[in-house]
Amino acid sequence: MLVEGPYESSEHGELDLTIRLACYHKNYEVGLYTALFPAIEYYSFGVFSNYKILLESNPKKFDRWVLPVGVEMGFIRRVRTNVFHHGSDKEEDVLQFTFGVNASVR
Repeated sequence: MLVEGPYESSEHGELDLTIRLACYHKNYEVGLYTALFPAIEYYSFGVFSNYKILLESNPKKFDRWVLPVGVEMGFIRRVRTNVFHHGSDKEEDVLQFTFGVNASVR
């Protein structure tokens, strides 16, 4: 998000931050995540669980590669500004539940 942009609150792109902390075993991991993007008043937090597929069969060049596949659930918090017909703005703090399926290659 630093490269893209601009946003309403910034003439340039802004830095967003994603943090994922996990406890893991050979074939699974569980953890917590948060995403912070104050430039657009976006915040999310939750938990995740992944099953790790180890790609350590032949050829040997994949001996340390992992394919985690799993689910995550949490909440997204946003502050939205609603414009009314009479010209006044009202900020609304919205908290919504989220559920997702994820996969990555490491």
